[in-house]
Amino acid sequence: MVTRIISGIVGVAVALAIILFGGVPGLTVAVALLAGLATFELLRAAGFGARDRIPAVAVAVLTPLSLLVNGTLWMAPTALYLLYVMVEGVMRHEALPPERVALKVLLPAVAIGGFSAVAALRAHGADGLFYLFLVLVIPWLSDTGAYFTGMCCGKHKLCPVISPKKTVEGFVGGIVVSVAASALTGVLYTLWCGHDVTVNWLSLLAAAAVGAPLSVCGDLFASVIKRRFGVKDYGNIMPGHGGAMDRFDSVLPVAIWLLLWIQFLPIV
Repeated sequence: MVTRIISGIVGVAVALAIILFGGVPGLTVAVALLAGLATFELLRAAGFGARDRIPAVAVAVLTPLSLLVNGTLWMAPTALYLLYVMVEGVMRHEALPPERVALKVLLPAVAIGGFSAVAALRAHGADGLFYLFLVLVIPWLSDTGAYFTGMCCGKHKLCPVISPKKTVEGFVGGIVVSVAASALTGVLYTLWCGHDVTVNWLSLLAAAAVGAPLSVCGDLFASVIKRRFGVKDYGNIMPGHGGAMDRFDSVLPVAIWLLLWIQFLPIV
């Protein structure tokens, strides 16, 4: 427990330093490395060897980084990877059945899409820092709220086969806490951002109300993969906390959702 607490404090300190002082370039580089690591972890958990992991990891790193070079071409590395997997699926059809080909596409796509969305949110104009904090607040406060609500009054299991400890009461409590924390984030941002800003409160609350359940789905999806392949943790980048996917599985779907949402209904 002591190791977990210490590594958690160090991790938070490093993350805040990158977020507050790294700017868009620093955050994007950090996200690119996390995307590569998460892709490596997912494919390793599914039993893929180095031959299959290396191209996917390279694409996972290059995709967020391409946002710094040309925002209109940031999907080019992923598109090329899809073409590569299609050709490989034909060339290696006997050793690589269609189900494995599908996994080679799906698992990297989760990490690449999610982490690239985080980088894109940070680069979203003058208020990118707000969206970055929001994409972390929604899932992590949902998880915290669900944990304490479940401990207090959890009775009905949510997904007993996938995650025996999750309860319906915790799920609902997590959504409530996440929405409230998102509203507080909006209030604090208007006070401390340093420029005039107007918050669309309806858009903020709606985004959080959908994002919180999606964060649970992200966590459960990661658990399904681990259970399917008999893996306890994806990695050990932070002692006591697991790997990149263990820490960010709930963040990835929220980032994708939030990036799509603000294209139609900006929050600030």
